[in-house]
Amino acid sequence: MPYFNTQKDKVQILLSTYNGEKWLDDLFTSLFEQSYQNWQLIVRDDGSCDKTIDIVKQWQQQYPNKIKLINDGKHLGSKLSFNQLVEQATAPYLMFCDQDDVWHKTKIYLQMDVMKEKERIHKKSTPILVHSDMEIVNQQLKKQHSSFWKLRGFRLQQAKQDYLVQNVVSGNSCLFNRAAADLAFPIDHQAMEHDRWLALCIAWFGVVQAVHLPLLKYRQHTDNQIGAFVHKTNIKKSVKAWSTQAAYFLQRYHQQMPPHEQKTLLALANLYKTNWLKRRIILIKENIRKNGLLPNLALLLMA
Repeated sequence: MPYFNTQKDKVQILLSTYNGEKWLDDLFTSLFEQSYQNWQLIVRDDGSCDKTIDIVKQWQQQYPNKIKLINDGKHLGSKLSFNQLVEQATAPYLMFCDQDDVWHKTKIYLQMDVMKEKERIHKKSTPILVHSDMEIVNQQLKKQHSSFWKLRGFRLQQAKQDYLVQNVVSGNSCLFNRAAADLAFPIDHQAMEHDRWLALCIAWFGVVQAVHLPLLKYRQHTDNQIGAFVHKTNIKKSVKAWSTQAAYFLQRYHQQMPPHEQKTLLALANLYKTNWLKRRIILIKENIRKNGLLPNLALLLMA
């Protein structure tokens, strides 16, 4: 028996669109096929110049109580667009959604079942994030890989300090409760991405729970902002971004942390200012790691 009440436990799905005319019908069809139907979709368009808004309005005309559109004409970028969506949301449970994905029919139902179980154990006031695996598909929705987690070699039970340099939570797979939203948002430009920041906050102060099932089709195409496959990264840029986010995290939550955690964050915040040898000492001493042998070697040799 599920722990939730489908009549009372409303979910708001938060979707930031940008020139997504090719994908939206597939996504919306999958949302309206969900077995869990107590949801509302809040769409914020981030300045599209194609037919995205027209498509959203067509669906909104069919389902006026299900879809709310925010169309302010501003281009904020994904992170701040999702930030605005969280600020607009009022439901006790929120989900991030990407315009090019297709959700499996039981996605909301299964994640809500896990969420309510965790709230029963840890109390509703505890920030909780539930995320799932994803099936990797091509532009035509043909399977490329059955598991995003296996493809990327993620170690899901990583220590909370590892979230400072390694995110294993994909925003489009997330369900989080009101306590999590109130803890992590609003955010500003110093956070790396909205989902990465959310995962860091909840790993540090709440509960992150993985559902070991692929609950959506993660479509790969040339317009992906990040994508499933590993690309070469500028390690110096990454170090600066980690340091900036760590400084912001410390500034925002230092009063809720014991001294040894403040020390870890301060060390990472200053990482980009230190020399090659001292960086390695900091990473080893503070036990900050990425997933897998090769990524850790790259981190130690190139950071």
